[in-house]
Amino acid sequence: MAVNGNFGLKGTREGFHLDQMLMERMLITGIRVGQRRHFEDMLELMALHKALPVLDAGHFKLTELPVVCRHLQT
Repeated sequence: MAVNGNFGLKGTREGFHLDQMLMERMLITGIRVGQRRHFEDMLELMALHKALPVLDAGHFKLTELPVVCRHLQT
């Protein structure tokens, strides 16, 4: 992760150390997520309607599109 990068943290894991991230002045943002069943319902609906994820132009360059698409398929 880059210096001054952003890292979204959902939950915690034993052995997870924040020292290095804090030394690099990284912003750690906690996020709330819904229930797993709601997520599964959303995925089912997306599959039914053949909906595809939208890539945020602010995070990806157009030249990276093939790499990002391959990553999303895995």
